[in-house]
Amino acid sequence: MQTRSAPKNEALRARREALGWRPVDLAAAAQCSVPSVYNLERGVYQPSLGMARRLASALGTTVDAIFPETNEQSGAAA
Repeated sequence: MQTRSAPKNEALRARREALGWRPVDLAAAAQCSVPSVYNLERGVYQPSLGMARRLASALGTTVDAIFPETNEQSGAAA
């Protein structure tokens, strides 16, 4: 199975670090696995819409703020 590579997610990592959270803290708050947090930050894959919403909610921000490249790739206006 081949996974399509996503851009490295600096916005997600920066927001997590601004809150003083470790990946394990974000994973617990967003109800996902620690490896998922690492893989999203490294750009291994894009999250599902549900996961993106949980991450944004946990971080107190919007999906667009932590996954800006998703809008750019789809051609949607920000």
